[in-house]
Amino acid sequence: VAAQTRTVLRQAWRDRVRTCLLLNKVDRLIIELELTPLEAYERLLKILEQVNAVNQQLVCEEVMARDAEATMRQGAAESAAAGEGIDLAAPELQFD
Repeated sequence: VAAQTRTVLRQAWRDRVRTCLLLNKVDRLIIELELTPLEAYERLLKILEQVNAVNQQLVCEEVMARDAEATMRQGAAESAAAGEGIDLAAPELQFD
């Protein structure tokens, strides 16, 4: 997958725009590169797998960013509470 394609996918992901992958000039696989139909299919399949990998990477990055943000918010809340003398820890239950 070319760098430009990665950039466009990232921008679309960020802007929550649905993407549509267009594979053009497919005829060149057979005419110019002289691939068999099976080889052309395998080449296209590899491209689809690469695009899916880029999309999966974007999902993982978003999840990690969300988790990091939640962790920072939790840390800020704990710091603020500690400054006020408030204990945010769950009380321990004791059973007799």
